[in-house]
Amino acid sequence: MRPLPAILIAFSKREYADKLKRLLLRSGFTVNAVCTSAAQALALMDDREGGLILCGYRLQDAIYTQLAETMPETFSMIVLAGPQKLPDETPPDRVTFLPVPVKISELAELIRSREEKQETLNAGSWRKKRDQRLIEKAKALLMEKKKIDESEAHYYLQKYAMDAGIRLAETAEKILTLYE
Repeated sequence: MRPLPAILIAFSKREYADKLKRLLLRSGFTVNAVCTSAAQALALMDDREGGLILCGYRLQDAIYTQLAETMPETFSMIVLAGPQKLPDETPPDRVTFLPVPVKISELAELIRSREEKQETLNAGSWRKKRDQRLIEKAKALLMEKKKIDESEAHYYLQKYAMDAGIRLAETAEKILTLYE
């Protein structure tokens, strides 16, 4: 089962982040973490499969654009900022601006729509990672059981997959089931 997308909150002032967290919790969302810097946010993102970060225009060590450029592709961003901070140019696809003050109902609706979009995008990424782990595990098992090297194990998996007309990951699952 795929994990739910994470919700992270990053504001330069901890009290703003904590207040937003309380509002979101009351609205039924799970907030995974709160932080005050881009470095902390990036570290938190690295520990998760994907999700959404809600942040202010400026963090303690960066502005939102620097964070947006370096965040993993499996994350999207909602920037809560005053109207004077909104950019003139169109923001990147994964970045949405919401002028403050904001109604919690508007924010909740936006979070739900971003979560749905992000979950769709992350499904493919999650599957690729899962498939790669299965393939690597099956190759290691073949190498151990058949006393062959990695390239031979990979060839074995490819040949079996082609002969059976199934995906490489399915072949890896069958091998793991057979030997374990």
